[in-house]
Amino acid sequence: MKGRKNAVCASVEHLPFGEAVFECVVCVGEVLSYCDPAAALREFARILSPRGHLVFDFGSTRSIVHWRTELFGRAADILTDHYNGSSEKVWRYSPAYIRGLLKANGFEIRQTHGIHTWSALAKRLGTSEARALRMQRWLEIVRLPSIWADILTIVAVKETSAR
Repeated sequence: MKGRKNAVCASVEHLPFGEAVFECVVCVGEVLSYCDPAAALREFARILSPRGHLVFDFGSTRSIVHWRTELFGRAADILTDHYNGSSEKVWRYSPAYIRGLLKANGFEIRQTHGIHTWSALAKRLGTSEARALRMQRWLEIVRLPSIWADILTIVAVKETSAR
């Protein structure tokens, strides 16, 4: 980020901005998998102006990849994920838990989009990561329910007054 105009490096749990200074916050790349989502969403609410938009994604415990496991549907849990040949510990959250955090911070959900449904199903059936991703590309024209998605993206709007 060095040399970039207006670059800021900070924790999403403690952002170095004033209150109500942004009209939109975009937090993608599963950032919430590595932090406290309650603190991050509280910060997003603080820095967003009334009617400001929030776009973010998170890994879901309701993914079909977790179906019939102890993780399925849990509010929050940590797991070891395998991505691009390496393993890492990441958090996964239930959509209900995230909806509750959004409501508690004065957000109204406008849209929810799920990605990696077919690949989640393929991984649940024991297919390799590479084959699961190919399957996703081939079959994504046929939509599976978003609730089965491995990653959910939410578009929310900050209400004009906090609850």
